Amino acid sequence: MTLEALHIIKGIWTHESFSFEGRYFKCKDIDLSIPLVQKPHPPLWMPTRSKDSIEEAACTGVSTVQWVPSGMNAVRKAFDEYRDAYRRTQPAGPKPHIGLMRELYVAESDREARAEGEFHWKNFWQRRGGARTYGAHGSTGLSTILDGSRRQELTDMEHSIAEGSFICGSPETVVGQIKKIAVDAGADTFLGEFTFGELTQKQALNSLRLFTEQIMPELRKFEIDALNFPMADA
Repeated sequence: MTLEALHIIKGIWTHESFSFEGRYFKCKDIDLSIPLVQKPHPPLWMPTRSKDSIEEAACTGVSTVQWVPSGMNAVRKAFDEYRDAYRRTQPAGPKPHIGLMRELYVAESDREARAEGEFHWKNFWQRRGGARTYGAHGSTGLSTILDGSRRQELTDMEHSIAEGSFICGSPETVVGQIKKIAVDAGADTFLGEFTFGELTQKQALNSLRLFTEQIMPELRKFEIDALNFPMADA
């Protein structure tokens, strides 16, 4: 259903009049009332958890993003599958991006960041995950179901920081942490979630301020060619 919906959206965006009849959806002679500014259409992102979604995104030039629950090994495997599919098909259009999303907390010092962030990181994972899943993960290993051992790992802040699941520290430390996970995964884009747990507005805004003022300028100097990144077994 998702892939049919994506096909329809892109079709409407790129045709003066678009018709489609699929297994789940159909439309006839649809056109846009407001023209698009970005050509051929706005950039698209797809969280990819199954073999099918990885292939679809890579082969159509849709950017992909992964989050924390499954761990870096599974994320790297999925990104390598994405890279392989993209290289095989070489879809037309702008090059897509490969992104990592992480909860992030920045303070003036490592000690302050850890002291303030630990409760909220643990609180965040105690309140979510459970026995829910957000899509079939097939052979990728990208499950968002948290079994007991994985939940225990994620609620251990020091373990989560060490494995790159939680980005936490002073501006200098956070720059290093983000660069490391980018290299570990072969990712060229970082998405930070600045509000999690029960962080106050003041804490979240201060973290965001430090990120924009001191971390972003350093990350702009750091580039990875994610689509041509070496495969993990190379």
